[in-house]
Amino acid sequence: MKKYILPIIITLFTLFIAAWYVPLEQLSQISKQITLRGLLIGFVLYLISYIVVALRWRVIFAEGLGGTLQASPFLLLLMTGSHQFYANFLPARTGDLTILYLAKKHLKIESALSMSSLIIARAFDFLVLGILAVVFIAWQHHQRTLLHPAAAFFTLGLLCLPVAGILSALIWGKNMAVWIDLHAVHYLTGRGLKRLIRLAQFLSRTIKMLSERKPEMFYIKCLGLSLVLMLVRVALLSTFVLFSPHSVPFLTGCLIGLCTLVASTIPLQGFLGLGPFEGGWVLGYVLAGFSSEEGLITAFNAHLLIIVFLVGLGSLSNFLLLRIRKD
Repeated sequence: MKKYILPIIITLFTLFIAAWYVPLEQLSQISKQITLRGLLIGFVLYLISYIVVALRWRVIFAEGLGGTLQASPFLLLLMTGSHQFYANFLPARTGDLTILYLAKKHLKIESALSMSSLIIARAFDFLVLGILAVVFIAWQHHQRTLLHPAAAFFTLGLLCLPVAGILSALIWGKNMAVWIDLHAVHYLTGRGLKRLIRLAQFLSRTIKMLSERKPEMFYIKCLGLSLVLMLVRVALLSTFVLFSPHSVPFLTGCLIGLCTLVASTIPLQGFLGLGPFEGGWVLGYVLAGFSSEEGLITAFNAHLLIIVFLVGLGSLSNFLLLRIRKD
């Protein structure tokens, strides 16, 4: 019985914190804005997105380890559930860094390799969203709002920054790592700044590991899985639009889902990402010719429903991971 105590305490604590911030009294309103069929389809799509993310972690970690990864698909799925929970639980996406702890604890992967893996995953997320945003803008080229300079610059950033970052690491990564070791670490050592020394060494190892990931097939797999992931997430958000009380065309629902995903990349959030999600959703509604009021109501209920999925699967994943660690 003792081995269950710590997992139960931590799980109850995370649920308490979530319940403290989430307006639980609004849960009863979800069924009025999203039909039961929409809830079920959305949950299935949410599970599928977790499976795709877990598969991508397997591909990225295995390539970094030389092609072998001793981990069951179930363990990777639990790590995904826990990581997604904290990535959205903590402000400004700082919870993303929990993958470093999870990979080290359960897969024995050093933090620098995990950090390089996280950078690759996020770079491809941005790249795919940029590609989809370009297609979105091209399809809706007659909308003047979409052609605003701010929208164009944001889309170009989603496309160019991850590509430039990965190419820079591949081309100049080893030289950058050597420079950090020879100059930055040496400079900090002379001043006795131990914490900054460890940070510089960690940065050097991360850049070096990024520069060593060169197989073309690896990047093709990452691009393909990221594309599937983003399409599943667009379908997930579109489901909540399509199964809302007001009638919305299928393609419009997809565009609203894409707007929401693109806006959610902005690292400005309150609890569980509240803010950019609703902003992107409402923007999609307005661009599609619907009222912003309808968009805001649906956005709030859809986001609340996703939080329920997130907390439920995240808490279960945390509990099982703690049980695995205790065993």
